[in-house]
Amino acid sequence: MILILISSVNYIQRDGKMTLFISSAFILSICGIADDILILDYAKKFFLQSVSIILLLLFISGPFNSTSLFFVHLSHPFDFILLFLFCLGVVNAMNFLDGLDGLVSGFGVLCFFSLFLLGLGVNNILVLVISVASLGALSGFLKYNTFPAEIFLGDTGSLTIAFFLLVCGLLFGIHPEKNMLDLTPILILLGLPIIDTLRVITLRLIRGERIFFADNLHLHHLLIGQNIRHKTVVFLLLIFSLLFMITAIIYSQYSDWWGTVLFFVVAVTLLLFPKLISLSGILPGMVLFKQKTAQVYRIMSPKLQKVFLPLSLFIAFVVIVSTFSYRIHSDLKIVNLLLICEVLFCGVALYMYNHTKRLYSFYIIINLIVFFAITNYSLPALSAWLPPSVHCYHIVNIAITLLVFIVSYFFIFRRQIFQSNVVFFTGLDLVILSFILFSLTGPYLVKDGLIPISGRNLFIPYLFYLLYKIYDLLDFRFSPVLFFTSFIINILILGHANVA
Repeated sequence: MILILISSVNYIQRDGKMTLFISSAFILSICGIADDILILDYAKKFFLQSVSIILLLLFISGPFNSTSLFFVHLSHPFDFILLFLFCLGVVNAMNFLDGLDGLVSGFGVLCFFSLFLLGLGVNNILVLVISVASLGALSGFLKYNTFPAEIFLGDTGSLTIAFFLLVCGLLFGIHPEKNMLDLTPILILLGLPIIDTLRVITLRLIRGERIFFADNLHLHHLLIGQNIRHKTVVFLLLIFSLLFMITAIIYSQYSDWWGTVLFFVVAVTLLLFPKLISLSGILPGMVLFKQKTAQVYRIMSPKLQKVFLPLSLFIAFVVIVSTFSYRIHSDLKIVNLLLICEVLFCGVALYMYNHTKRLYSFYIIINLIVFFAITNYSLPALSAWLPPSVHCYHIVNIAITLLVFIVSYFFIFRRQIFQSNVVFFTGLDLVILSFILFSLTGPYLVKDGLIPISGRNLFIPYLFYLLYKIYDLLDFRFSPVLFFTSFIINILILGHANVA
């Protein structure tokens, strides 16, 4: 949090409101820390939260004199009452949502990425700075917070995420040319915690229970109660988050009317989702599917496994060779920075080989993203030897299609192939998959913004990452070689570009 504040200071100083911003964040953090250590009662928490929110509203005040929410406009001072209640609700809603490992942190990653895209569209520097800093902080934290979690957010973490989401969302909603703040985009973006909290509070009031009485009425509790696995519930809820985020982009960039309609459609679907799951017969169908896959595997799959493993290695080799670059069209400073990072990470991985195996998957996917990002802005070396009618990308597309089929095979028959209840998709893998799904649609929805990331640039590294996990789970003897090869290839490409 301190780093995020520091990264924002230069831009806040221009408005002379740095003290309000930092004081608001500091008080809310103190509230979270005190609650984690001392377990504060709700009166004290509400007091500290209220002070923090008032300072936040003073920080954003000035460029607007009215607030809009779904076509309803409120003028000063009544709109500040609405903003205060909204911010107070969001802060507590994020706290209530923190019931499963990786749910709030994964939700935060997706939200900050959405705000980054929206900030690009309107060129709001402060939104970009805060969203990128928060995105980086949460991405590192997410590795250890997904199921089964080793570290937890606590009230401090959930309140901090809520604070910076509110800051970015409110700043994005301000339209100085209209002298208005549109609260709708951030409400749609935070639809998951807001709707879940409103639903639970309504049910508690109907039952005559205390609003803040702990129970199992939250959506994630209902889904867990239907014997759906922890990480699957997180993934399903993040999919709903993606729908809300896409809706927020549609509302902001294209049509506020269609954005509003889509929001209520997704909201109703979310409210009915646990009931729809129980009535649809999906869960019994999954049991039947597992039985059928076991039968199919006994008939044909053992032989295919012996073919697919070496075939996947050959295809991966073809993709690497087809995309290997000899001329990088990029800034030499960026290339030098990437080269230094690759050498340092390789040295650390080699020195602490037996102590950091749980970080191998992280190193692998980062190396793959770097490799395919480089080749995306490069001229493939193989193109110099191919005839003009054959393009390297044609070869890559065919190879990627075959790899998708092979990885899908290992995923479907994972219980039979690995001979145990191996976790093929970890919680972090599913969060990354949610991020990739959003990146496939986000760049097409945002207008007038330079999107530095595409779904393809993330999907192919993710596919290779899953392939590496297959080799590792099968105790493939060359998996350590593949791990260090991912460093060596990037160092060779970057080093050659640096020399050139």
